[in-house]
Amino acid sequence: MSDMGNVTNNMTFTNTCLPDKSVQAKGNGTIETEDGQIIDWVSSDIGIISSKGFTFQGIILFNTTDSEKLSFLNNTTSV
Repeated sequence: MSDMGNVTNNMTFTNTCLPDKSVQAKGNGTIETEDGQIIDWVSSDIGIISSKGFTFQGIILFNTTDSEKLSFLNNTTSV
């Protein structure tokens, strides 16, 4: 997000370990700019745990916001 300055991304994830040792994750959170503008998001990811740590791939849906700075993200997805 260029020209945003610092942002805070507050998030919560629920992980489910599957029989094939992969991990299904569902998350949600908010991104807030330094001047208090906010957008909500939800995500769905699949990952693996190895000796090197966690590796996840997924998609994020940004929900509607009234914030001027973040309006370009309204109802968009990111991979």
